[in-house]
Amino acid sequence: MQILSLMVMSISLFAQSNENSPKYNFSYLDRKVQAWVDSGYYTGASILIAKNNLVIHEKYFGSYTPGSAAYIASAGKWLAAATIAAVVDEGKLSWDDKVSKWLPEFKDIKGKATLRQLLSHTAGYPDYQPEGRHRDNYQTLKESVAHIVNLPADTLPGTKFKYGGLAMQVAGRIAELATGKDWETIFQEKIARPLQMKLTHFTPVSEVDGQSPMLGGGARAGLEDYGNFLNMIINDGVFKGKRILSVKSIYEMQANQVGEAKVAPGEFVEKARASKRKDIYGLGEWREEVDVQGNPVLISSPSWAGAYPWIDKKNHVYGFFLARVATNKNGFNPFLASPVLPLLVRDVLDVDYNPISKVWVADQGNGTYKNPVLYADYSDPDAIRVGDNYYLVSSSFNCMPGLPVLQSKDLVNWKLINYALNRQEPAAVYDQPQHGKGVWAPCIRYHKGEFYIYYPDPDFGIYMVKAKDPAGKWSKPILVLQGKGIIDPTPIWDEDGKAYLGIGWAGSRAGVNSLITVFTMNSEGTKVTDDGKHVYDGHDHNHTIEGPKFYKRKGYYYILAPAGGVTTGWQLALRSKHIYGPYEAKVVMNQGSTTVNGPHQGALVETQTGEPWFIHFQDKGAYGRIVYLEPVKWVNNWPVIGKDDDGDGTGEPVSVYKKPSTGKNHPIETPAESDEFNTDKPGLQWQWNANPKIQWGAQIKGSGFLRLFAYPQDKNTVNLWTTPNLLLQKLSAPDFTATTKVDYKVEWGIWQGKKAGLLIMGNDYSYLAIAKDEKGFKVSQVICKGVLNGNAEEIIAEDRIGQSTVYLRVYVSGPDARCSFTYSEDGMNFKKIGVPFIAQPDKWIGAKVGLFCISKPDVRTGGYADFDWFRITP
Repeated sequence: MQILSLMVMSISLFAQSNENSPKYNFSYLDRKVQAWVDSGYYTGASILIAKNNLVIHEKYFGSYTPGSAAYIASAGKWLAAATIAAVVDEGKLSWDDKVSKWLPEFKDIKGKATLRQLLSHTAGYPDYQPEGRHRDNYQTLKESVAHIVNLPADTLPGTKFKYGGLAMQVAGRIAELATGKDWETIFQEKIARPLQMKLTHFTPVSEVDGQSPMLGGGARAGLEDYGNFLNMIINDGVFKGKRILSVKSIYEMQANQVGEAKVAPGEFVEKARASKRKDIYGLGEWREEVDVQGNPVLISSPSWAGAYPWIDKKNHVYGFFLARVATNKNGFNPFLASPVLPLLVRDVLDVDYNPISKVWVADQGNGTYKNPVLYADYSDPDAIRVGDNYYLVSSSFNCMPGLPVLQSKDLVNWKLINYALNRQEPAAVYDQPQHGKGVWAPCIRYHKGEFYIYYPDPDFGIYMVKAKDPAGKWSKPILVLQGKGIIDPTPIWDEDGKAYLGIGWAGSRAGVNSLITVFTMNSEGTKVTDDGKHVYDGHDHNHTIEGPKFYKRKGYYYILAPAGGVTTGWQLALRSKHIYGPYEAKVVMNQGSTTVNGPHQGALVETQTGEPWFIHFQDKGAYGRIVYLEPVKWVNNWPVIGKDDDGDGTGEPVSVYKKPSTGKNHPIETPAESDEFNTDKPGLQWQWNANPKIQWGAQIKGSGFLRLFAYPQDKNTVNLWTTPNLLLQKLSAPDFTATTKVDYKVEWGIWQGKKAGLLIMGNDYSYLAIAKDEKGFKVSQVICKGVLNGNAEEIIAEDRIGQSTVYLRVYVSGPDARCSFTYSEDGMNFKKIGVPFIAQPDKWIGAKVGLFCISKPDVRTGGYADFDWFRITP
């Protein structure tokens, strides 16, 4: 019977199914197994995956049923080694017993080999019966060993690693002599029955080629049987509370047993993991991966037939891939194909269900945090607390969806939960990229059970949207105050029910700036009701004052506002007993002795325990305006923001500080970065370069990929500056790697003018693209400088590839956001291409990284790119 199955479990005493199991997405793994079955390599398959004692995925393919079993070839070596370990635990054998002690007929050098050498393929024995001799499909070990004793040794014991099966036959026979029982009885008593392995046997040995010799290939096993065995191994010899093997035996089996023996090139670990080292084998198991101390991380016992049990100690996962290959057509090699499975499982566990950033986490895990709390371009932040939740909004300019809404429980750990603006109006303007225009600095407030966001469009005026649930649907924008250059709104509802709206001015549109102006509003906050009054003029001492935020405390009206410019400014506090002033002014934070330039513009927030905090940004060029959190002290009714070591009442930013006191401890969270494209839409981290169109792409639920169509650019386009269908996200750390896997498809044979790729976008940009021409597929690095001037792109380098699927990667390194591109055809071996590129900010935003698929406008419609995943890693 030719069967395929996969079983993956975590460290637990016994895996059980539970309807409340986490909803992991194994769709890509399912497609991989289904493709093997559809190709005829296997006749059936099943997948059972469990974690933390819960079954999280179970699926059947082809002819497989839960009661099926198959011969597992070399995967039986692990079972055999464990069986002998049980005899060693009894004291009837020692790992260092020599063959001649138990088999005196071994009078040549083979008799000097030890039991551990027999099971680690270092005994110096031939690997299999020489050609022309009887195949080792004997039904008894006594008969098998009688034929092995007369074979010449291959080399001295302990001098050479040679993977095979004959030496294990001798080890099995020694166990029979030590116990006075036949091998099958020993296995059943010591391993199979205690582990409830009802379908697993070593005899009878199959007559089919490849299933012998007995210990090295003769075992037949069931899916759950081998799962129970691995459960025992990963739990240090204990199964369901009963000890099966000693901890010492588990250690011996997993320890490096190759020693100083010579390892020839091309052994399994080198081929499967591209790792050239000597410590590759224990007793009955391969040491596929080890840590820097040489401790095993990934251990396995693969077989030529496809069966592949493994334990991933790093992730506390074990798995069993039960297989009996049906055909090796197309060069299919199960011995090297199966090892992809633990990597796929790691991807699911790590990417889908460990969404914490791998490149920037502000929470230090010890009660402190480091700044910035968000190393991403959440510019012009404003925040409030409602109950136990904090909400933050930021400007989004022309990127859509717009007005991102983030949530936190402690002001340090933030997650992106929504956008308040799905489409920017007027559509006739924002259906095309409008760099630097659109949503400028917003303000979020909570009033009478509803959340309000006021945001400026410097070309049209002040808009308002509202919602009862910030993670739900927001209302359509209402134009509250029409006019050019009116920016940075801040509403306040006073105790007497009157409503006011403070604003700043953009000199580029209004012809004037450095003023703070206050308007009255109707009580609903939907319309201003007068012509406004200037309440502060910063031209004399605080030029470029803007971004005001209204607060009221102890009878004072406070306006916290930045001044001095984005990159070099300071944080100002204005206060007055009357809303229209006059206002006193005081600088409450500046750069001071730190490297944090222009620390200003943000929000004053108070925790549940009464602690005041301030959120602001720092302009970091290509990285955008990243977000800082500062402690606040009130001194003489003035806020002092940050640390004030000299006591002058002007603080400066902190680098590391005690986390806010919220009354509770909360888990680490970060905004999403990687995306497996396993749902029906891209993750919230993605934004288009303009109002989106549904025809730009498709992410069909269950497909497991994002399909971007080769959408035609405008006929007047000379570069990507005016291309709306760029799917981009913020840079997320000073140093990170972005990698994507893409399958590029040409339709109708029309390849001209079409491409897809991985992009770093800004005022200068560079990308790595896959395209096709009359010679086949190619990968190119492209750079475009002086994009605003209408400059054309330049192809820097171009390499030929032999397939439509390619892995594209860019490594971004600080402090100047230097970008280096590489690509791979197999996902493991990456090749450098082109030259380093220094990322540049876009207009008022940082550089972005993302994906695209485009076509020139004068060619036939067709073609697309399937992006399997996008991952941000160190």
